[in-house]
Amino acid sequence: MQADTFTKTGAKAGTKVTLPAVFEAEVNNDLLSQTVYIYLSNQREANAHSKKRGEVSGGGKKPGDKKVQDVHAMVQHVALSGLAVR
Repeated sequence: MQADTFTKTGAKAGTKVTLPAVFEAEVNNDLLSQTVYIYLSNQREANAHSKKRGEVSGGGKKPGDKKVQDVHAMVQHVALSGLAVR
């Protein structure tokens, strides 16, 4: 089999003899489809990542647990009033 060769400008430069086993072989469409799919998948940029501590919203400490503060205030009040605490 003969194949034409061309220059960068598009002018014909000559001919080359090609291997028939390569260029006259039957095309495996399933394999070609898988190869194109894998190639295009590898061209995509990976964008999955975990957020760092500063990137997440919320999650800070609560300003205070009201129930615990009220219990402490009650214990202090009872202790100051002279009542016995069990």
